[in-house]
Amino acid sequence: MKWEEIKKSIVDDLKSRGLKDPGIRMRGLENIEALIRKYFPVYINNLEELKHVEKEAFKYMLAEKKGKGLNSVEKSIVNEIYDRLFPPQQSPAPFDSYRMCVCPYCNENSIITAELYDYKTLICPTCKNTFINPYLASIYPFCESSSIEEIINTIDDELIETGEEYLLIGQTNMLLLSANIFSMSEISNKVLRNLLEYHKIPHAYQTDTAPYEWRIPLSEDGKVRKKYKREIIPAKMSARTFQMKQNPKVNTNTTTKGLTLNKWQRNWLIAIAVVIGFIIYSTISDNDSSSDSLTYYITKDTYAATSKKSFDDWGRYAADKDQQAILNMSMQGKLDILSQGTEVYLVSSGWSYCKIRRKGSTQELWVVMGAIKQK
Repeated sequence: MKWEEIKKSIVDDLKSRGLKDPGIRMRGLENIEALIRKYFPVYINNLEELKHVEKEAFKYMLAEKKGKGLNSVEKSIVNEIYDRLFPPQQSPAPFDSYRMCVCPYCNENSIITAELYDYKTLICPTCKNTFINPYLASIYPFCESSSIEEIINTIDDELIETGEEYLLIGQTNMLLLSANIFSMSEISNKVLRNLLEYHKIPHAYQTDTAPYEWRIPLSEDGKVRKKYKREIIPAKMSARTFQMKQNPKVNTNTTTKGLTLNKWQRNWLIAIAVVIGFIIYSTISDNDSSSDSLTYYITKDTYAATSKKSFDDWGRYAADKDQQAILNMSMQGKLDILSQGTEVYLVSSGWSYCKIRRKGSTQELWVVMGAIKQK
């Protein structure tokens, strides 16, 4: 298939989608075409050669020549090209035979064959310089069996607790971030995706149809733990509960009547708890204010919201365990990452949050109450 055919197909498709501003995608297409024509003209003349280059590797090659990462529109254009070249019924040869990379010294394309996948460094056949294997570099710190085991166990724990069948890459990234296994740099470098492509999480799989997403189900050990948990709970069930399950008509009012509260009583209890908590918090605040030091530090890596509304949204998503929504907030700049030990100043505080300012910064951020400690 020729480039002009691919381009025309993409343009016609974009025009038929009813997009609000198809011009954005058109410009993305023009940017990708310009990069290919300038740096990889061989693919313009013979697109079939792309069957030897994995899609993500080709994005990496284009980004290297561009000088910065591809934006989301440009990445989607590369996806469109590959979808047309290699539809599901005509999938290319397995990518695990070899991969492509660009030498950072001479900018020449090099082939990484399967037997070189696990090498930390490679030698460019053109300029003879040694450079880090770009595919292995991001996942190298996580290739130890203990690290992989920790990742798998964390995923299993989440699946057992939520009852979900599997996790997607975005959900897993947020889970590992919250468990302090991944940092934002690992997420940005697509460490998890590379681990999956190198089969470091062997029970994970990729779907055969679009959007070809990676799914991580329970491991064999996780299935055993889930089965054990499911069987042990009924064994611990009380005789009273068992009787209620066997006979739903059993009257339970005799055991719960004395503990029932009406709405008015519940509201009074909540109000009393709030007042008591406020008194305790005020006492602690008074004690802290007597200290000579006004500097605080972050106790562990944490998210920080850029506004009170973002803080409230983050709390709601966290309660819902909607990790993809939290990741989207981070990508939209509504959440920042503060590293452990970062020095901050306390601006003000509320019942569940602190408004802080990083040392040397004018931006105010919102974090949970326990995220900071006075020096």
